[in-house]
Amino acid sequence: MWKTWQYVICWLAIPLLFFLAWFLHGAGFDELRQMRQLERLPRTNVISAIPGEINLEGQVAGTDELLQAPHSQVECVYYLYILEERRTDSDGDSYWAVIDRQTDQVVDFRLEDPTGTIRVRPAGADINVDMDRDRIGDLRHTEYRLHPNDTVFVFGYISRRQDLHVVEFETGGLYTPIISTQGEREERRHMASSSVISSFLALMAASFAVMLFCWVLKVHRLLVFLSAVSLVQALGLVYLGLTMLKFDLESSYERTLLQQQRAEEEIQYLLDSGDIPWSGDWGDANVFQQNGALDDLPSATRSRIYGIYGNIAASITRLNTVQARFPERVLAQFWHVPSLREMFLPSASFPGVDQQRVIEMVPIRGWVLAFMLGLGVPAAIVFPWWGFGKIREKRYIENIPTSATVGLAYGPAELKGAARKETKLLRGPVSGADCVYYHYEVRALTGAGKNAQWVTITDEKMHEAFVCQDAHGSTPVDLMHAEVHSKHQYIDKYTYRSDETNPQPGELFSSSLIRGGSLSSGGQKRVATEVSLLPGDDLYILGPAIIDERTGDQLKIGKDESEFPLIVSNWTEEQVMARKGRRGLGLLNLGLNGLVLAGLAVTGATASYAPTDYLLAAFIAPAFLGVCFVVLMYNDLEFVRQRVARAWANIDVSLKKRAELVPNIEAVAKRYLAHEAELQGGISKMRARLQSNLDPGDADELIDAEKIVAGRLFATVEDHPDLKGDEVTRSLFNRIVALENEITLMREGYNDSVERYNTRIQRLPEVMLAKLLGYRHAQALRADFGQIRPAGPAQE
Repeated sequence: MWKTWQYVICWLAIPLLFFLAWFLHGAGFDELRQMRQLERLPRTNVISAIPGEINLEGQVAGTDELLQAPHSQVECVYYLYILEERRTDSDGDSYWAVIDRQTDQVVDFRLEDPTGTIRVRPAGADINVDMDRDRIGDLRHTEYRLHPNDTVFVFGYISRRQDLHVVEFETGGLYTPIISTQGEREERRHMASSSVISSFLALMAASFAVMLFCWVLKVHRLLVFLSAVSLVQALGLVYLGLTMLKFDLESSYERTLLQQQRAEEEIQYLLDSGDIPWSGDWGDANVFQQNGALDDLPSATRSRIYGIYGNIAASITRLNTVQARFPERVLAQFWHVPSLREMFLPSASFPGVDQQRVIEMVPIRGWVLAFMLGLGVPAAIVFPWWGFGKIREKRYIENIPTSATVGLAYGPAELKGAARKETKLLRGPVSGADCVYYHYEVRALTGAGKNAQWVTITDEKMHEAFVCQDAHGSTPVDLMHAEVHSKHQYIDKYTYRSDETNPQPGELFSSSLIRGGSLSSGGQKRVATEVSLLPGDDLYILGPAIIDERTGDQLKIGKDESEFPLIVSNWTEEQVMARKGRRGLGLLNLGLNGLVLAGLAVTGATASYAPTDYLLAAFIAPAFLGVCFVVLMYNDLEFVRQRVARAWANIDVSLKKRAELVPNIEAVAKRYLAHEAELQGGISKMRARLQSNLDPGDADELIDAEKIVAGRLFATVEDHPDLKGDEVTRSLFNRIVALENEITLMREGYNDSVERYNTRIQRLPEVMLAKLLGYRHAQALRADFGQIRPAGPAQE
């Protein structure tokens, strides 16, 4: 039962979760955008560098002036130094506190690869290098350094400075400023992992916002919740996929076209220096093919032209490969993004261009994949299993109508009424009040500081027999193995001292509130809790109606061998249903997020990170919705079918019990009623029927025959006083009466089950699943039942 402060917290959390989802969605998109920008740009040699975004790898060749790291005194071109001191908090736990942090870098350094050297200005770059840590006493020195001769990956922007090309990171463009010793592959792997995790967290935050929204509006219908979550998650993923797709196509096309124009200007400049005419045709074999006009140029100039040509050719091939996929080829036309003409000169003229044309697939990091699958797959299995259990109980509450005590039928039932004692009452350990049930728990605080924890030292449940009374009558209730919810909760805080005589918790306080303020020091802190049901409480009860073994001719509510729950609460039906619904929605929401997490992990493992993967992932939530819808329909159909089967099995067992009485009835008839040939014929017919397997149609005939035989027997006994006094006859008749009354109680339950079952399998949409799975119409019992009570001594 929710309180006002719980609703307030939910209303505050909903916009925060939606904002968090929007923020994480943006962060995930940015990471993915940066990763795709990087993978669309092929690796370039220094000799082929032209203005614009560039992907380079080489060695740090040094600079005019090196730095010295503060702690190690090692020469470097960049360092980040962190000094930490080990300290102890108030709980006695140690931690590292940062007491100094320094960073510095050179103005520029040279980057060298086999084709040449270029200047790199590191200002504005995200520098990712290895860590060196040294601990001295209570001080810990950590340095991140970039040294001369380190191999680094650089993703930056080429600018022309006084006829020289310089890599810098302050000019805007379609790139992520990176200098890394981890290499391009690891940087792409990090971007992909961050993108997948951020996207998942965004979807999870959105789903929890929808869940809380349903909670506060008291919407606990599973299909409504899953439809809303599916819509939100699907729209989020579709938006992410389409936005990324549009950005990817447009930015890749614009950058490739711009790079082609810059390459054309650079090659035109180089050809003009050698007086080689060129019309700008990239397919001009006289210029670019081997043994052509370029052979007259210096080797360095020729290599530079070939390198620039190969880079542009590879970029165009990557662009066109992406645009040729589905749905990119359709959306590219819709967004008016054309493809570029391929540059198909022989690869022999441009070494390595074939490798540059192919985008290397880089999966997410192994530990990230293991974490996502290890968390997502179990969550997608376990939480829905638990959630469907709660939803099933909620649907029982929702679908089973409330019965009056006088109209209670055998089988699953729902009652509402006041609790009345049947024998005696209990006394609450904390409240000291009279009750019919209590759950008493004592928890003690052990340990200290961060190691402190609450340990349960007493956990006791007690109940007494009571009845649920409404305006029509009363029904006994057995709380053995029941799930009890109560608004009566009594909490006492006290301090336990082993060297003193300690009063019982109930002697300290008797209140429905937490009493005593803060716990006193000098002993073990304990909290005693009592949850109880009191006489006079208005109860909601859901459970099986079974034969009361004490009387044999009436029903009680109690746990049977079936899986049907036994729920007793002094909350209203709506409150119990809302509680079950909230828990079910929460568990299924966790299961859905586990499935999404596993799906995104698979996407990361395939290493494509294509927008289409996110579009496909958008179908995870609707698919989960469809599966839940089918499972719920199947569970409902199977429940009503099993209810019919159980009800018939109970009647069948009772009828079989009569088979044991037939020889005794026959003996009595032969002994006292030899002249009743018609009665003996009826007994023979009963015996023949009982020796075969029964169905409801046969049961109708058998019950009619039994009723005739029993009626004749009782009439004959009434006419023969010597029979009424016979102990054997009296015992036999009492057994017949008990079984007759038992079947009478079960018959209404069976026919009620049949009616509900037949209605469900003929109702949309269940009728489609019922026909597919072969559910057949059930036959009701039409025999006229009525309780039989022999007169005279046989009733004793």
